[in-house]
Amino acid sequence: MFRFITICALVASVAAVVHHGHEEEHHYDGHHSNSDDVHAELKAYHADVHDKGFEYAYETSNHIRAAAHGDEHGNHQGDFEWVDPHGEHIAVKYAADENGYHPESHVLPTPHPIPDYILRSIEYINAHPYHEPEHHEHHQVHHESAHHNQHQGSNNHYGHKKF
Repeated sequence: MFRFITICALVASVAAVVHHGHEEEHHYDGHHSNSDDVHAELKAYHADVHDKGFEYAYETSNHIRAAAHGDEHGNHQGDFEWVDPHGEHIAVKYAADENGYHPESHVLPTPHPIPDYILRSIEYINAHPYHEPEHHEHHQVHHESAHHNQHQGSNNHYGHKKF
């Protein structure tokens, strides 16, 4: 099943690149940074599926490039890049494994830095872990017994009428 999905993905990516390269100029949608994109051609292509996994790489004449390899366990590593409509070079490296998809790129949003007071709080908590107070059964039984006797005594003294 893994091989079938991988082969289908490779065929679809090549078909999309080849099809994109043969589009007519009247299909240009204005989102490309260069009108030559509609005439992009496949410059290099390599794909191989084998018992231990797969690998592929391609590059087009309009500076789109992708490469990836994966193993039989579903682990996948690769990168892709292109030039956006504003002329900025976009590059993404990634890994995909049992823990998810892990992309790396200068264009991906990053979380805000953690404030110093939060970092200090975390350090303090790690240095001083909370421990549940220990309960001694003997002390607890003695306390419950004394509490019970106190109520029993009060009921006997105040709760009964003498006849």
